[in-house]
Amino acid sequence: MISPKVFFTCASLISLAGCAFILGIHDPVYVSETELKKTAPDFDIENQVLATIDTAEYRNHIRKIEGTSKIVAHDFMQPMMVKIFVNDTLNAYLVNCYVQGFPGLNWMATSFFDSLPPVNKLHLVYHEFLHDEMRCLELLERKPLDHKKYVILVYWSCFTKKQSRSLIKSAYHFLKYDPGNETEIIFVNADNLFVP
Repeated sequence: MISPKVFFTCASLISLAGCAFILGIHDPVYVSETELKKTAPDFDIENQVLATIDTAEYRNHIRKIEGTSKIVAHDFMQPMMVKIFVNDTLNAYLVNCYVQGFPGLNWMATSFFDSLPPVNKLHLVYHEFLHDEMRCLELLERKPLDHKKYVILVYWSCFTKKQSRSLIKSAYHFLKYDPGNETEIIFVNADNLFVP
């Protein structure tokens, strides 16, 4: 007879594996710049600024944040998030942990995407500047950024394909609130940050 502890452990593992399948989450693998450029159109990222994370620099950045706020450091280590910078200062962010929905995250249900800058946002306990964040990124197109009032960093990953597609689609909503063309969206692939 199987002990209750063994049964519960096996049932939990099977449940988690099934949940990962339903959510469209896979094991993270290294994604090269070439692969990323080929993959981006599958995520509806075309004619946009595409970037990847300098993992060593980003981890150093997170260590500095931990000294101020462990919660924010945890938030910024998620595979999917949006950061809104207004005049080069972080104004709002939203990470996958705070989005509801099953089996798919419903990014639009948060009302975060209903205005620019968002009205419904987390209380910021950490002040971040765009230039600090940009030091952690490698722009793949080497396209110089125009100085825009709003810079939106959308962190997405291939290993969360289904969920990332939903996030990217939601992020495009911000452009409808910007008739003056003062918004730049940078799509940042986060896959390599999670490769063991």
